Amino acid sequence: MSGPEPAIVVRDLRKTFLLRNAAIGSLKTLLVWWKRRDERRLEVLRGVSFEVAKGECVAIVGRNGAGKSTLLSLLARIYKPSGGVAQINGRVAPLLELGAGFHPDLS
Repeated sequence: MSGPEPAIVVRDLRKTFLLRNAAIGSLKTLLVWWKRRDERRLEVLRGVSFEVAKGECVAIVGRNGAGKSTLLSLLARIYKPSGGVAQINGRVAPLLELGAGFHPDLS
């Protein structure tokens, strides 16, 4: 007999952003970029896996730039994952705010 279904299941979650070296502000710039592919990929999350049981409290803790906001954005479906699975069993109410939890003396 198995236990209750977890509220959140994350398996091998990955997120990669595409970085372009120039802003695309015109059709000419877009065509030049398309030909040269002047871009880099930045892997910000790799191999994240965990489960959260219903009723459980979880803290996402880490240094600036560690991927905390990216992880929460993936769970809230603001971003699409580059790989892996983020399964939410129930409703997600994102409470993301720029600067939430930010302590200026620690940064």
